[in-house]
Amino acid sequence: MHLVSQQEDLCISCGLCCDGTLYQSVQLFDGDPKQKLAKLGAEISQLETVSQTQTVMRLGCAAHQKGCCQVYAHRPKHCQRFECRTLIALEKDDMSFADAKAIVSDTIAARDALKKAAKDIDPALEDKSVHELMILCKDTLTPDTSVDQRVLYGPMLIEAAVLDQFKKKYFIHD
Repeated sequence: MHLVSQQEDLCISCGLCCDGTLYQSVQLFDGDPKQKLAKLGAEISQLETVSQTQTVMRLGCAAHQKGCCQVYAHRPKHCQRFECRTLIALEKDDMSFADAKAIVSDTIAARDALKKAAKDIDPALEDKSVHELMILCKDTLTPDTSVDQRVLYGPMLIEAAVLDQFKKKYFIHD
């Protein structure tokens, strides 16, 4: 019987790096379960850069279902190596497991509040990813945006700012 460590428990229950909250895509490498991910419905494509072509999978990951990774033991290499700030703090005993779980819970609540605020503004925004909603918020804060538009999008802008602070403080590395 495999006992799940606190770190594994935190990762499996969190999924913010999987669902598109933290990142838009993840690079896939040789040996990654591309076919299994594709069967689950993952959007896998080639990204052309100046120096190379990369295989990437769009996030939210199709293997992240019902709040849990369905391929955790065989997840892509990039996913295996990723450690957010909260996980690192937990591993170093700089943070308790209870505090780490609370941060995850609060961040998920902030993500959900952003999605709800977007849906309240326009039901068509319900299917947008967190990344797309964050871009929409950024685009709304231009000098050309009317006062009426700023008022309309105000609740969403506030929730986006809260989520962005959680991401920067507890998850994403500089």
